[in-house]
Amino acid sequence: MLNNNFRFRLELSAPDTSIIGFGPLEVDWEPAVECAEFEAMRMGQLPPVYGETDCTVEPVWHETLGEPTVAGFRLAFDGDRSRDEFQSSPFSLGYFEAAILAAGAEHHQSESASEHEKLRYRVLAFGPTEKEPTAFKFETEDVAQPLPLRSSSLPAARANATATGETAEDSIPVFVPALLLEEIAELSRSAGEKETGGILIGHLHRDDDENEIFASVTTQLSAQHTEAELMKLTFTSETWTDVRHALELRRQEEIMLGWWHSHPARAWCKDCSLESQQQCRYARGFFSSHDRALHRTMFPRAYSLALVVNDVAFGQPSFSMFGWKEGGIVERDFYVVR
Repeated sequence: MLNNNFRFRLELSAPDTSIIGFGPLEVDWEPAVECAEFEAMRMGQLPPVYGETDCTVEPVWHETLGEPTVAGFRLAFDGDRSRDEFQSSPFSLGYFEAAILAAGAEHHQSESASEHEKLRYRVLAFGPTEKEPTAFKFETEDVAQPLPLRSSSLPAARANATATGETAEDSIPVFVPALLLEEIAELSRSAGEKETGGILIGHLHRDDDENEIFASVTTQLSAQHTEAELMKLTFTSETWTDVRHALELRRQEEIMLGWWHSHPARAWCKDCSLESQQQCRYARGFFSSHDRALHRTMFPRAYSLALVVNDVAFGQPSFSMFGWKEGGIVERDFYVVR
């Protein structure tokens, strides 16, 4: 359960440092909790069970301005009889970016805001404070969810694989079969000018000697019920029903590790020269706002992955992988298993 005894507020000021006003900062804490809790599991600081340990938000005060000005925050997890309290590494102000942009956009929509006004901001935290009464009173209970780990050798897995992609420091190793990438590339080409995709399934492993958790993708389940467009792919509720049934029928104790979808750049840029296409930013892996919203909603676990196949006209399809890091979605590396 997440405990937060602080009210986080945004202070907006004009370029001349005059204060314009204050507003609440609506922060989505779940990605940070997911990343911090999973990192603690990897380090052996917490048991591999989701929802079993209480977590508390603790502001990190600005070194020179001091309280109530915030430089970031950290998360503290309650220990048990065999473990002391675990504190995460500090999260920077970058974690508040979405909330800050939303607050700034709301200000610019007000009558008093100049269209070209540049705002300054400070994040403040006040508390502890009593919670405001609500019209409805109810209690929730977190359900413990053990992390399904298989005992495996990480060096053995690396021995038959080649690293590829952008390196994200401290990300968990991920292994994807080369034959699976070929299958995904063919599905992308077959879809023509519309995006297509599916669900990546596989296993999580623990190497006790290396004190590390890693993921191995076994296969993909093509999404049969989607709303496919030229630049967007939407999964419907029937998609997730099909995936659950497929996992049950396979009987291999696999879990959903993430998802994949195509970027048909050859269709987006068909009116451009091949030389222009080679320089186009759409010819390389990127994660759109729609992609991020889907990943946040359906794949919030810290180990969740997203594979993008970039289908271009000037060469073979390329692959980019994205995952969670410090509560944000970043491009990361992965291993190709031959």
